Amino acid sequence: MPNTILAALPAALFAHALHGGITASQLASWGLPEHGFPDPDAFVPFGQCLALWDALAQHFPQHAVGVDFGAFLGEINLGVVGFSCANAATLGQAIDLFIRLQHVVDPGLEVGMKFDNEVVTIEFQADKRLTDRRHPMEAMLVSSHRLSERLVGTSISVHRVIFGQPPCAPLEHYLPVFGLPPCTGQKYSLSYRKHDLERPVIGASPDLERYLRLQAEQIGKQRVLGACPLTIEVIEWIETQVDTIDACFEATKHGGMAERVSTSLGKSLRSLQRQLKEEGTSFQELLDEVLMHKAKDLLRTTCLAGFEIAFALGYKEPRAFQRAFKRWTGLTPHSYRKSHE
Repeated sequence: MPNTILAALPAALFAHALHGGITASQLASWGLPEHGFPDPDAFVPFGQCLALWDALAQHFPQHAVGVDFGAFLGEINLGVVGFSCANAATLGQAIDLFIRLQHVVDPGLEVGMKFDNEVVTIEFQADKRLTDRRHPMEAMLVSSHRLSERLVGTSISVHRVIFGQPPCAPLEHYLPVFGLPPCTGQKYSLSYRKHDLERPVIGASPDLERYLRLQAEQIGKQRVLGACPLTIEVIEWIETQVDTIDACFEATKHGGMAERVSTSLGKSLRSLQRQLKEEGTSFQELLDEVLMHKAKDLLRTTCLAGFEIAFALGYKEPRAFQRAFKRWTGLTPHSYRKSHE
């Protein structure tokens, strides 16, 4: 479960609370900063996001809080990730980009796309602390739909909307947003016709999208390293080497890969290990982080077999990769891929 979250989301929640009549001093009584969150790309405690949701639910007990906030959120951008998606060429590419960058906004959120003939379904799996509150999940679907419509500059018909738990409000609250009532199922999801994801994003700039995507990826690295410079250097080194180093798992197991990065950075292995420990991490933790994200990306975006992905990541034995992936995610590679089909 994440301990921090990109400030863009709690900043929007804070602004929505003020807009709804909750005072800054009232929010401060919930342990929130009185002046809000001025830097949307900073990291803030995840608990502050939960406190904002609790404040809204308590202050507006009769309101469809998730629907109200989702509509409000659909009118703003979520920091560098939001601006990056807003410059993708098509709506489908914007959604795919958000899926790739969602760990920057919230590492406790999993988003995936499933294709069934002419229907595309976007599924949301979030931290249990959010799903238990329900309002945040409803807001996630409402805001996603509103943002999608804003990106393409026109209304989009929803094919189907499913809530993972019973709706918080009467069904008529959802009709103005989705045009149809939500069903209750196992996961929160939105479905569109495939041709709607081919709509061009209004005012998109490919060059700006590439620049912003790199900035967002850098912020994601900072989450892992807690703004610690050596951790960034090690992550970047691993990322550039992971596709070319043979048997990186075996090399790491025997210290060989750690020795190579320490030599590359002009440090002794002991010094590297000590400094990473001071930054609250280890070489193995950073390697696991890079391999996990690479494995997820390959499972979501390619048809490579599990053993091919294992070899691509440097594992000599597919079973070693399967064990590692289960340790990282709680799922087998096959189960993870099926959940994102």
